[in-house]
Order: sequence, then C-alpha cells, then structure tokens
Amino acid sequence: MMHIGDRIKARRISLGWSQRELAEKMGYKNHSVVARVEAGTVDLPQSRLDQFAKVLGLSHGYLLGLVSEDESKKNDELAKLIVKMRSDNDFYNTVLALSKLSEKQYRGVQQLISAFDE
Repeated sequence: MMHIGDRIKARRISLGWSQRELAEKMGYKNHSVVARVEAGTVDLPQSRLDQFAKVLGLSHGYLLGLVSEDESKKNDELAKLIVKMRSDNDFYNTVLALSKLSEKQYRGVQQLISAFDE
C-alpha cells in the first residue's frame, strides 16, 4: 500500500522534478528532507502537508490515501463548479435547469453540446 511519501515521490517524478527542485519549491535548504519524507521516515505536520499538496497540485485526500487520484481530480472539478455556481447566478440556474430535465431531454442537450466540440 502506498503511503504519503510514495504519493509525493510519484507526483514529483511525474512532474519531472528532482528531490532538490521539490525541496527548493518547499523552502527546504536541503533535499535530504524530501528524501526522508518520500521514504516515510519523518512525520509531516499539517502545515507541511498543506504545502506539499499545494506545490504538487494534489488534494489532501489523495495525499492521505483517502481517495484515488481520479476521485481527487473529480472532487477538485466539483469544488470549482460549486464555487462558480455560488458566484454566477446564470450558471447556477443553467445547472439547476439541467438537473430537472427528463432523461430524453438531457441526452438531447448532451448531443447539442457535443456538436460544439467537433
């Protein structure tokens, strides 16, 4: 089973960063701290967990192993939609109207939207 350090290391590698580069972005003076975090030999305080999540573009839930990476991305997208619905009344009303459509009407709207993607 992956631990926090494994997830941090996997993300760092996917971004093409060395331990030294991640250490710099985190404000560490030495990359050995990142090596210890990735090895799981050091406990992270909440503030550092927050910072790793932000620097790496990951959710806390994913770092802690509570959700998969796909679930984390969906949760992030949903959170952005909720923020937009709260700040944009037209968007909110559109989403609300979509939620009230019948299955047939909904499929028709999906086809219409798909036509714009072509």
